[in-house]
Amino acid sequence: MDSAPRVALHRALLDRINKIAPSNALHALLFSTLSIVVLVMLYRAPIGPGQDYHYHVMSAAMNARPSTDPLRGLYHALHPFDANTLVYRVAWPFIKLFGPVRGFQCAVALLYYLGFPAATWYALRRSGRAPWGSLLAFAAMFSRGWAVDGFVPFLTSAPFMIVMLAEWDALFASRDARPRRVMITGAIASCLLFLAHGHTYAWTAVILGLFTAFAAARELLLEDERPLRTRALDAAKMAGRSLAMIAPSLVLLATWYRRVETYAPPVPTPPGGEWRYAGLNLVLRNALQAIDQYFTPLVDLQDLRFVAAFAMIIALLLFVVRRDNRSSQFFEWFALLSFAVYLVGPADIRGQSIAPRHMEFFIWTLPLIVWRAKDPTLREPSENTRLSKAIEASLIALVMVFSVMRIKAIEKALVGLNQVELGPMLALEAPCRRIRRTPYSLLAYVPMNTASNYVQSVSMHQAHETLAALCGVETPVYDSRLRPHHLLPLRYRQAMPAPVGIFHGVGYWFVDVTGILQAYDMVLTYDWTPTAEQQPELDRVAVLVARSGPYRLYRRR
Repeated sequence: MDSAPRVALHRALLDRINKIAPSNALHALLFSTLSIVVLVMLYRAPIGPGQDYHYHVMSAAMNARPSTDPLRGLYHALHPFDANTLVYRVAWPFIKLFGPVRGFQCAVALLYYLGFPAATWYALRRSGRAPWGSLLAFAAMFSRGWAVDGFVPFLTSAPFMIVMLAEWDALFASRDARPRRVMITGAIASCLLFLAHGHTYAWTAVILGLFTAFAAARELLLEDERPLRTRALDAAKMAGRSLAMIAPSLVLLATWYRRVETYAPPVPTPPGGEWRYAGLNLVLRNALQAIDQYFTPLVDLQDLRFVAAFAMIIALLLFVVRRDNRSSQFFEWFALLSFAVYLVGPADIRGQSIAPRHMEFFIWTLPLIVWRAKDPTLREPSENTRLSKAIEASLIALVMVFSVMRIKAIEKALVGLNQVELGPMLALEAPCRRIRRTPYSLLAYVPMNTASNYVQSVSMHQAHETLAALCGVETPVYDSRLRPHHLLPLRYRQAMPAPVGIFHGVGYWFVDVTGILQAYDMVLTYDWTPTAEQQPELDRVAVLVARSGPYRLYRRR
C-alpha cells in the first residue's frame, strides 16, 4: 500500500477512535456497568467468604434485636462512639427489612463493594487525576482481608481512608481557595473512619501527622519572594487546619481507649509482635508471599492468570500514562510506607493483626497512583492529541475487560461457596427455630474440616454463627472479659453462658467426656456422618432435628 493511502487510513482510524474518546458520561456508564456486575454477584452469593464473616453477621443481627429480647440481654448495648461499629449501625435498618444474611450483605455492599470504588473515583477527581483508576478499584477489592480473614469492619473502612487521603491532599496542595469545605469533609471522614475501624484510622492519622509536619516545614522553608513572617503564618495555618480536621476523631479515640481499658483487667501477656526484619532474604520472602496470600483469593490454579494480568496492567499504566509534575506525591508515599510496614513490621501484636493489613492499604491505594494524568502519552511526549486519545481509550478498554472478567471469576467461586458449602445451612433456620428453648438456647459447632474448595479461606471455621443469627440462639465465640477480646464492640454483661462452642474434628462429640451435650442445647455438625458403631450411643443422647447437605442439626435429649 502506498504511503499516502496508509497515512489516510491511519488518520481515519484515529478519527474514529477519537469520536468515542472517554468523557465523564462514558466513565459514568462504565462505572455503573461494573457496579451492576458486582450487584449481580452479590445477589447470587448472599454470604461472603472469610473466617470472621459469620461472626460479624451474628454481631450485626444481635445489635438489631430489640433491647427487651432475653438473648440481647446477654450483651451490653453497642456504645455509639465505639470503634469498629459502623458496619453494624449501617446494617441495622437492612436487617430489619431483609433479615440477617441479606441485610448484612446490603451494608457491606454499600460500604465496601460500591463504597470503595466510589471513594476512589472521588479521590481521583478531587486530586485532579484521571478518574479511570476507579475502574481498577473494582478488581482491587478481592485480597486476603476479603477472602481469608473476612475482617468486615476493616474492609468497610477503605472508602473513608481514601476520602481522608483525598481531603488532606487537597489541604496540602491548597486546592481550595476557601478551606472550609476540605476541613468539614476531612473531619467527617476521619470520624467515620475511626468508627469503621481503629487500626485503619490509627495508621492513616499517623501518616497524616507526618505529612502535615513535612508540608508545614516545606511552606516555612520554601524560598520565594514572601517574607519569613508570611511563610511562617502560612505554615501555621496549614498545620492548624490539619489539626482541626483530625481533632474530633482524636477525641473519639481518646474517650474510646479510656472506656475499653475498664472492660477487662490488665493481665500479663506473653511477648509478641517483634519486628520481622532480619535481613534482605526475609524482606524478599515477604514480598514474594504477597502474591500467594493477597492476590490469589481463589482455589482455582488458573487464578494466577489474573495475577499476571493485574501486574501487566499496573506496569503498563505506570509506563504509558504521563506523570503530572504539578500534582503532589502524597498517595504514592502513603502506598510505599504501607508496603514497607508490611515487609518489616510485626505480624501481630498481642493477638491483633498488624503487618498483613498494611498490605491491604497498599492494594487499596494502587488505583490512586497508576493513572496520574488525565491524558496519557507515549513514553516520549507526543503532540498528537488524537494518538493520546486512542491510547487512553485502549487502556480504559483493557481495564474494563479485566475488571469484568475478574468479578465474574470471583462470582463463580462465591456461588460455589454459597450453594455447596454454606447455602445448605440456611435450610436449617426453620427447624432450629422450632426446637429453641426459652429464654434462649445455646448452639455448639462441630466441623470436620473448615477449608473451602472454592476460595482460599477457612470459611467454615465458624459458619454456625450465621445460623445462630438466623435462628436467634446464642453461641459463645469470644470471652469479651479477657484481652484482647475486650476490644470487640459486642461485650457480655456477665460471664459467658457456656465455653467457646467450636470443636474442630471432634468425631465423638456426643460422649459425656467432651461435655458438649451437657453445656449446649443444640449441636450443628459440618461434614460429619455417624458410623454404625456411633449411631446407637448418639440416638441415646441426641435427636437429629434436620440435615441439609453437609450439615446436621441435633438437639439434646
